Amino acid sequence: SQAQSRALERVSRSTQELSAIRDQLQAHSEELDRYARLLEVSSLVSRETVAILEREEMLDRAVQLIAQQLHFDQAAIYTVDRSEDEISLAAAAQPGHELTDLSTIRQVIRTGSQRGRQSPLDGRVHHELTLPLQVSGQVIGALDVHATRPVAFSEQEILALQGMADLLALAMENARLLTETRASLKELDALYRHYTAEAWQQFLGTRGETWHYQSGPEAVPNQAWEPLFAEAKQSGQPVTGESGQDGDRYYLLALPVRLRQIPIGVVGFYRPAGAGPWQPADIAAIEAVTSRLALSVENLRLLEEAQRRAAREQMLSQMTDRFVRSLDMDTLLQTAVRELGQVLSVDEIAVHVSPPDSSPPTQGREED
Repeated sequence: SQAQSRALERVSRSTQELSAIRDQLQAHSEELDRYARLLEVSSLVSRETVAILEREEMLDRAVQLIAQQLHFDQAAIYTVDRSEDEISLAAAAQPGHELTDLSTIRQVIRTGSQRGRQSPLDGRVHHELTLPLQVSGQVIGALDVHATRPVAFSEQEILALQGMADLLALAMENARLLTETRASLKELDALYRHYTAEAWQQFLGTRGETWHYQSGPEAVPNQAWEPLFAEAKQSGQPVTGESGQDGDRYYLLALPVRLRQIPIGVVGFYRPAGAGPWQPADIAAIEAVTSRLALSVENLRLLEEAQRRAAREQMLSQMTDRFVRSLDMDTLLQTAVRELGQVLSVDEIAVHVSPPDSSPPTQGREED
């Protein structure tokens, strides 16, 4: 019977050891499952957020995915404004973000290291993990997650969640850079539009008149074109109309010649009523031609401007050369007056020479 008792004790110990090993294996298996799930969700969050360009929408989508896919009680992202040292809630999923201690968020952002804590909640254990969002060594915010479960976050889970936080930080930085780039491009576009409009206004002003070209017979009077041209130039869109009566009726089309969306002119087309009204396909084809026309005209304007600048530089160089060859003050002043008068296209010019810190003399050398 002693042998039987010892055998029973060995069987009992073996059963307990096997049970403990089974529990350990089950716990380890569950941990591996959670880690694999974290990696899967991390990949999902990365795919979803990279396709979203708006920062607020991207953060909202990220916290929703984290909370739903990982069955967290709460997930939230906090950002920091370095200029004002202010922390704000950027996005949150699931109710309960009031459970977060902002002092913990501030400490994580200041130190750049994770911080976890646990506390009892309604008879259960509530776990919180806060991770820094870092880009190029700079902490730009924090990812805060809450879960109610019997075990704390393992090292593997913290590592996977930190990797997810790093991906989110990179996505946030990309969104910020995209926003800044868009703003810069918008500002450059506005400056270019202003420059283009000003350059064309000056260019046309130097010519003294508006260019007007016509091909074909004048079947449509100017009175019919003028309102169409004015509306097309004002709206920047094609404008259609009709002119004439009975057998002499025509369908009119006025299209703005746009350079970077700035109307620099208008072209008009007409055809007999028998050909039918202008169709969208017709208008699209003509718009493609007018867009190329605008670029060609702009290139010609730039070429003419470059030629004028080159001629001006050559004139100034020649003028300077004549100044250098002048051997006395009278010859130099006469040359300066004559050359400046030609350059400035004025009828009269005067040069006064006086000692420093003294009033100009009442008389000087003048030349007509």
